[in-house]
Formats: sequence, structure tokens, C-alpha cells
Amino acid sequence: MGDHQMYTWEMRDLEGLKWEYDMPRSLGDVGIVLYISSVPDWEYLVDWYADLTASKHRTSHEVRKAVSEIVPNTDAMSREEKIHAVYNFITENIRYSSVSFRQSGLIPQKSRDVLKTKIGDCKDVSTLFITMLRELGIEAYYVLINTRDNGKNQGTLPNIGFNHCIAAVEGADGEMEYYDLTAEHFVPGSLPPSDLDGFSLLIKDGKGVPFYMPRELFIPSTIQRTSKVVLNDDNSIEVQTNNIRTGVLSAGMMYQYEEMGEQDRLRDMTETLAGTFPNVKVNTFDIGTHNKLTSELDYRYDFEVPDYLSEVGSIMMMKMPWSDPFDPDRALSYDERKFDYLYWPYADTLVEEIQITLPAGYEPMELSEPKVYDHEVANYSMSVEFRDGALYAVRKVIHKKQEVTTQEYAAFKDFYNKCVKADEQQVLLQKK
Repeated sequence: MGDHQMYTWEMRDLEGLKWEYDMPRSLGDVGIVLYISSVPDWEYLVDWYADLTASKHRTSHEVRKAVSEIVPNTDAMSREEKIHAVYNFITENIRYSSVSFRQSGLIPQKSRDVLKTKIGDCKDVSTLFITMLRELGIEAYYVLINTRDNGKNQGTLPNIGFNHCIAAVEGADGEMEYYDLTAEHFVPGSLPPSDLDGFSLLIKDGKGVPFYMPRELFIPSTIQRTSKVVLNDDNSIEVQTNNIRTGVLSAGMMYQYEEMGEQDRLRDMTETLAGTFPNVKVNTFDIGTHNKLTSELDYRYDFEVPDYLSEVGSIMMMKMPWSDPFDPDRALSYDERKFDYLYWPYADTLVEEIQITLPAGYEPMELSEPKVYDHEVANYSMSVEFRDGALYAVRKVIHKKQEVTTQEYAAFKDFYNKCVKADEQQVLLQKK
């Protein structure tokens, strides 16, 4: 057709997608997608976005005044302390807001305007962060992200289809440090779960290569529980639990409970525990300290459960009162999967230790051998011992991956179901 060319892509008799529980949510991960782009490479996009935003992070009188108040004595603070001071100021004082009629989808507001209105979306607060740090002589950069719920973006051509923006600062060792300025309660060194493994592009000259946000750079998400359980003669149990959370789990819990009154906290915790312990009554729930240096939150709660034990003649049956047991998962109901399984556990490591004091004169009939199961995705171990009138149980789960490939599925299904069975273990108690 003259100077024009016509291209045709055609596929016929394609099988329709069959939905599976917890399959990837992005069409690009599970469908057949044709990418067409006039953008030559990712470096072009880096340069384009740097030019697009260049005028937005220029300093101003308002920015200089705010920086001088946040960092009143630059000589008395380390580089890291200055970065964290600016980060804390923005996350605590600038409210997240994204409204189409007042904010562009691509171009951030001027840092001065964000500071004056105290409102901004992800790219706006990142702009203010970059501007303030540059006022302190610290270079910072935009990072565009397609959050992990938007798919892996494998094979995609250079494009501007990102749905989030954070900031990066080059550390003393040359490694980039990443900060999400929309993440309230997230201390430096942690990112919201949706950012981790997200398809990312650093807006820095010479760095035009996309990457996945590496979760190993950030504070691990862990839960450490220590519980004391008393079995009563009326078959009820009383439980005292001390807990420590780190990383994302610490921030999430602070966000959930910080503004709640005592009664609302008790009600919410009761609703949470009711899924594991029917008829539970929570008596106390105290949130302790939140250490901003280690992102560590400690808290405790006490509860009681009536008729927790079952009786069969003179024998009592007790299910181990684990707080985070493996439950049967419908995503593992298939003989085989066509698509990867988005496992996405909420904690990297869970460790629970329980001391269970038995009623006077009772002892376990028989205890099973310790369980140890290993897989590429996770490790599991659990043991129960009896000594001095009490059961001592330890359970540990380490998650190493967030997704299960179709090749790993069969072995992981076997691993997971073994863990479910181990967590459902009943202990038989009898009088001596």
C-alpha cells in the first residue's frame, strides 16, 4: 500500500483459559499477548521520564525552610539519619491522595505544592523526598513499579504501564536503598508486600534495565510466639501468648490497631481467633513497643476457650493449639495445574513455642515423632515433648518462595498436606 506496510498476526482454534484458584491475575502471565511498541529501549524511557519530571523537584524557599526544621544541624546527623528524618516527616505529615481531576497520571506535582497542601499521590511524595534529600546534598531517584499483583511482565516491551512510584537512594556500598513514601508505619528498610518482587525501573542515567524489587534487601517478615496453656478440669483452656513481629507484619499490625480503643481491639482479636478457637473469649490484648530501628513490634493477649478438649471415656483428646496452622487449601485440589500457584504466605518465618500444663494426674498416652518436611518453597518442623507434667511443643515454618511453579506443584502439594496433617495432630491424655 504505497509507503505503508500492513502486518497481520493470526492464531486459530485456541483453547480458552480455564480458571484455577490462585492463578496469576495478569493476562500477560497466563494469556497470549502481542506487544507492539515504538519505544526503542528502556533507556529511552528513563531519559524521557527524567526530562518529564525535571522541573518538579526543583527546590524552593518552602522546601529549604522545611528541611532546616527537619535537619536543624546537618553536621550532627549521619547521612542515614538525615534520610530517615526526611522519610519519617513525609510519611507522617503528607496524606496520600490520588484524584484524577487534580493529579496527572504521569507528571508529579511540584514538590513545593505537595509540601504546602500536605496531599500527594505516590509520585508526588517521591518528588518531595527527592527534592528534600538533594537540598541536603543526597542524590535520590524515582523508581517506577508495576506492583506484583499486576503480574511478572515477562517479555513485555518498553512501555510506561507502571502503576506505582517509590524512591531510591544510593547507599555507601553502592547498593540502592528503596523507600515507599506512601507506606505509613513502614520503617526504613521495609516495603509494602505489593512492592516486593514488583517489576521496577530505576530512573537514573545509565540504568535503563528493568528488574524485580529484591525482597532480600528488606527486613524479613517474622512472627515469634511464646505461649503458656493451662488445661482445666472442665476441659477448657487458658492461654497467655507473647508475640514479636518484624518487618511488614509489624507495620501492618500497627496500622490496624494503633487508632483503636481497647474494646474495639478486644472485639477484633476475638473475631480473628474465632476462626481457630470456637467460642473464644479474649480477656486482654496489649500492644507493646514499636522499635523504629528494628521494625519490631511486641504484643500479648490472653484468652480462654470452653470445652476445648474432647472426652472419650477416661481419655481426653486435645488438638495442638497452634496460632498459625496450615489449613486445607482449595488451590491444591487439582491433580496438576496449568498455571503457577500464587502461594504468597503472609510471613517469611513463623516460630511458635507452647508450654501446656496438664491437669494433675494426667499424661499423654503416646507422642508422635518429630516432623521435618523440606521443599524448595518452604521448610517445616514440629516436635512435642512431655516432661514435669507439661507438654513442650515447638513449630517452625520458613517460606523461601512466594510462588509455586507447575513443575513444583505435585511435590509442594504433598509437602503442604503433610504439614496440614501434622498441625491437626491430636494428643491423647489419660490419668496415670
